[in-house]
Amino acid sequence: MSRIVHGGVFLILSCLPGVGQDHSHQAVHEDSVTATARVVGQRYCHVDSESFAVIMDVDLELMNSTDQPVIVSRHVEPFAIRVAKNMEEAKRGDFEYEPNFDYFTSGKEPPVPTLGKAPDSKNFAVLAPGTSYVTRTSASVFGFQETAKSRRGLLARGTHVFQLGVDLWPYHWPYFDRDINPKDISERWREYGHLAVGTVEPDFTPFSIPDKFRNPPCPAAKH
Repeated sequence: MSRIVHGGVFLILSCLPGVGQDHSHQAVHEDSVTATARVVGQRYCHVDSESFAVIMDVDLELMNSTDQPVIVSRHVEPFAIRVAKNMEEAKRGDFEYEPNFDYFTSGKEPPVPTLGKAPDSKNFAVLAPGTSYVTRTSASVFGFQETAKSRRGLLARGTHVFQLGVDLWPYHWPYFDRDINPKDISERWREYGHLAVGTVEPDFTPFSIPDKFRNPPCPAAKH
């Protein structure tokens, strides 16, 4: 079990095989949006003498796959990640990393922004049919130190592929101080388009853990 800070939220990750998601998440798949992921940066930190974290900066391209306008949040949150050694094993459902997520916060969650009569351009993008918007998020996985006694549920250095589960409606705990019912907002904004509030899963995306990298202590490990 490992703990790191992600976007101001503490994540407790059990690296034993599981469903690889936040069990409290109840959203359904969003059919109006297709997503593509691309890793644009990586950084590392060590959790303890056994493991280290790989924090990936990920560009998510969200595309309107319908024939009507779709409203998407400019701020989205991954709620699940799973990793396979390669595309062939991913297609077979043979995952080497599929952690369970639990959350706790410092009690200083940001307030939900005011959602008025129309979607504001600061927090939302209105996509015409066939157009897309790129937003940046981050995702973390854990690897094993060479001196680790137990390597179960941790990744080796080398190449892998990962898939995210992405929540298109982020306005709920633990990322904000309260939950906003998307059904009310969807009705209010109906004239501007369909509000995307479900989840999407981009295709599996390659990434690599190098043999050597800068590996300072993770923020939570300093306490």
